[in-house]
Amino acid sequence: MKTAKQIFGLMQGVWNFKRSVIHKAPMQESYEGAGYAVFSLLKEPENELKYHENVELNNLQTGIAIKGYKTYKYIYISKTAEIVKYFDDGNLFYKLNISGQDCVGDYLCALDHYNATYNFNNDDNFSLRYEVKGPKKDYILYTEYTRAI
Repeated sequence: MKTAKQIFGLMQGVWNFKRSVIHKAPMQESYEGAGYAVFSLLKEPENELKYHENVELNNLQTGIAIKGYKTYKYIYISKTAEIVKYFDDGNLFYKLNISGQDCVGDYLCALDHYNATYNFNNDDNFSLRYEVKGPKKDYILYTEYTRAI
């Protein structure tokens, strides 16, 4: 079982990833693609990782590709030995609860519920699975990260 501090250290670096967005609701589009992500340790404070990703996803129905990027902040709180994920604007996304090699977090956005599960297989790869449910949302976003450097 890894500690929050070990997981926080493990996340640092450059990662390649594959992503699937599979909609369960009819008439919703699904996507597959790949990209890269960087978890950069900030010098001040030393307990914050800046996450930045670039991705290209292909629409499985139309074949049209879309490009995007996302940024987040992960903060390790040594006093409570936990990792907290924030949107780039500083608003709380969720706290990670660690259980074995899995970490889980939940976020409620209006009527939509986001359930995140991180699985830290080993030091060279991990996965992140979001199950998103709401009145107009019902999909799974799955990302498999592989260490690039």
